[in-house]
Amino acid sequence: MSRFCRLPTGNFTELLLTDALHGAIYALLSPDKPARISESQQIAENARKYILSHYQEQISLSQIAEEIGVNSCYLSDIFHKYMGEPYSRYLLRIRMEQAARLLKENPGEKVYKIAERTGFVSSKHFIAVFKKYYGTTPSAYVYR
Repeated sequence: MSRFCRLPTGNFTELLLTDALHGAIYALLSPDKPARISESQQIAENARKYILSHYQEQISLSQIAEEIGVNSCYLSDIFHKYMGEPYSRYLLRIRMEQAARLLKENPGEKVYKIAERTGFVSSKHFIAVFKKYYGTTPSAYVYR
């Protein structure tokens, strides 16, 4: 099943379509899941979609909860339950995967531009997070 969880290397529209397709395949292949999703699953899914559409902005769990119309503590709990990871880790993973993709697709692009395009306010913070996540700096990652 892990082969269905790999994010695509194409553009963002492909990311959304592939992610939706993976979710549908997973739902079909999971016999223990009911055909109809619960309200809390739908809330978690709406939060996931919001993150995918807004990861390049400064977003918070409270902001997403307000957008969806639920309490932020409740959203935190159900997001973790249904997505298998906390909101903050999911957001970071999406940002890092998109940063890696952008670096490979645009090797001449300045690191601070990639940082801005993936929701980081500071390029210094972006570089530190990227290095911790991938074990190398963004500049070195381009040439791996």
